[in-house]
Amino acid sequence: MLAVSATTDLQEIAPLVWVMFFMGLAGAGITFGYLVYALWKFRDPTTRRRRYG
Repeated sequence: MLAVSATTDLQEIAPLVWVMFFMGLAGAGITFGYLVYALWKFRDPTTRRRRYG
């Protein structure tokens, strides 16, 4: 019998998939962080302690 020791396509591209996943995660973190910063910096001070509803 002939033993096949070739790697599968998934094994070859798995590192690339992980890199793309972490790049997307970093991009989402940066975007969310900027959103929180913008909401904090540009909040309207006149709405402080205002009751809604």
